Amino acid sequence: MLQTLLLTILLAAASFAEEISETPGCVPAIEATAYQKQFQLKFANFGPWDLCSEASDTKKVLSALHTIRAAEFSDEASPLITRVSDETDFDYLAHRARRIQKNGCAGDETVVACVRPGEHTLRLQAPFFAIPAVNRVATLLHEARHVDGFPHVTCEAGPLSGSDGGCDPNLKYHGAYAVELSYYARVALNGKNFHPAYKALARSSAVALMEQNFVRNPAPSRERLALLDFADGHLRLFDGANFREHLSTIVSDGKLIARNYGIAVLPRDRAQNSWLIDPYADAFLSPDLLESLLGTTFRNYNKLNIAERPQILDVLNRLDLQGRLYPERVELMLHPEIGELEPVRVDLD
Repeated sequence: MLQTLLLTILLAAASFAEEISETPGCVPAIEATAYQKQFQLKFANFGPWDLCSEASDTKKVLSALHTIRAAEFSDEASPLITRVSDETDFDYLAHRARRIQKNGCAGDETVVACVRPGEHTLRLQAPFFAIPAVNRVATLLHEARHVDGFPHVTCEAGPLSGSDGGCDPNLKYHGAYAVELSYYARVALNGKNFHPAYKALARSSAVALMEQNFVRNPAPSRERLALLDFADGHLRLFDGANFREHLSTIVSDGKLIARNYGIAVLPRDRAQNSWLIDPYADAFLSPDLLESLLGTTFRNYNKLNIAERPQILDVLNRLDLQGRLYPERVELMLHPEIGELEPVRVDLD
């Protein structure tokens, strides 16, 4: 049965075989039907059976399944790539998830997805449908790992310190976060048919995951230094052993803001929006393309009236804390997933 469905999917996917991006095209009906049968997707559970609208929860699930099946990778090794099975990602998911449904998890509104002990059902909560496409794919593979067990442990450090069940001990545990991290690393390092923005989101997601969801951060211990010469938009990244360089015509003058989620530029010409630098892809990426990377501070900055922007002297955009420096005050805001949403104002005497 599985082989028949996979053959049907392969034949149907020809018209959908384009570069994988955050906003893929319509899912072919024959492919969608195959996924519906394979994972027992219910109309009543996911809402209207819409194969094209990016606002459709059904489309988001179907696109995630297509992405898992259609992904192409090279075989280069990395310390961050941990394979727990010789199966393809799609077979790994299909052999563990007999059903995918909406809702049914315990916990608060921050729960993205879950698998109940002893079940083969992946349950997707409301936050699943609000996160970027790359994170939805990684979440499906993450939850498939929980079908085999591997519960999380309490975090001991970082922004989730003290959080019960928020971390894996390390990569050698081969838990769900290792599977998720491996997907991000394979997309970023070895992905062959992914849009640059999708790969950039995978890189930033890997960084965030290593910083907050492992008791022992698995990131390789290397110093990294980014230098930007605004006279000619010349970017140089030194990783402790090698230099990578890129010449930009997008940002001619501004302030370099290096933060957890990458490197952003606050242009001196405040009529320009902030831009994200992805040095590993040798690219300057528009925040319109990567809003979820920049965080609330940069998103709000780009939406400000141009006349208001010169009042902001500097921007703080850490993983757990965001803020703005004004001539006479500082406004700080905890990350929405960690604490308060409203900014705290501190006047400078």
